Amino acid sequence: MTRPLHQLALVISVYVTKLVPDLFHHPDDRPERENYSSAMAFTMAVRAMKWIPNNSRKGCKVVLPFITMVTVYIISVLDRSSPLHGYFDANRTFPTTWTKKHSNKGIGPLLLIRLGLAKAINGRVWKGGNLQTDWTMLTREEINNFHQNMLKILSDREFGPYRLAELLFGSEKARSIGMSTHTYVVNPGVASTSLGKQSASSSTSADDDADDEVEVHEMTAPAIRHRRLY
Repeated sequence: MTRPLHQLALVISVYVTKLVPDLFHHPDDRPERENYSSAMAFTMAVRAMKWIPNNSRKGCKVVLPFITMVTVYIISVLDRSSPLHGYFDANRTFPTTWTKKHSNKGIGPLLLIRLGLAKAINGRVWKGGNLQTDWTMLTREEINNFHQNMLKILSDREFGPYRLAELLFGSEKARSIGMSTHTYVVNPGVASTSLGKQSASSSTSADDDADDEVEVHEMTAPAIRHRRLY
């Protein structure tokens, strides 16, 4: 699973840089857990919240650090063999320094939930919560399915990048990012503008056997170095 997870984490981290600084939510938008019949329904309600900035958080407007931080966070949390999970197995929590460093920039369990990489169990996710008690990570099968779905979406070179943003952030935010940054072509069913990009030729299609080929434009991600997490 290592390669799919690493590729998934890297692609999503590049997308998150386009979301910065809107990594937060308004407290008034928080759904109440008791209003939902299941954890899945509650999770979907959490994912439907608007993405907004939090001006009280420092360092949330400098984009470059997010590529490394989000990539490493996703891999460390979703890979059950990571040193982070070794610490968790021994202490039943993540290291305080790890949690504080990432949460200050809006990177935490709630971000994973909102991106579709984790599931909420109860309302303690607003404060971060604890793995297995307040939120759960995707299973290995679910991670692989997410990765395969990502590749299938991106095989559409014209509108795939927009549709992946829609999957991660919701339609409203995906349109907003596309129209403000010109990162990708917005679905013509939503907006007719090409946003300064040439449309991909309709005769061009991705080979079904492209074997995990993904194009990420405009940013070069730094190499990820393994290091102690605590």
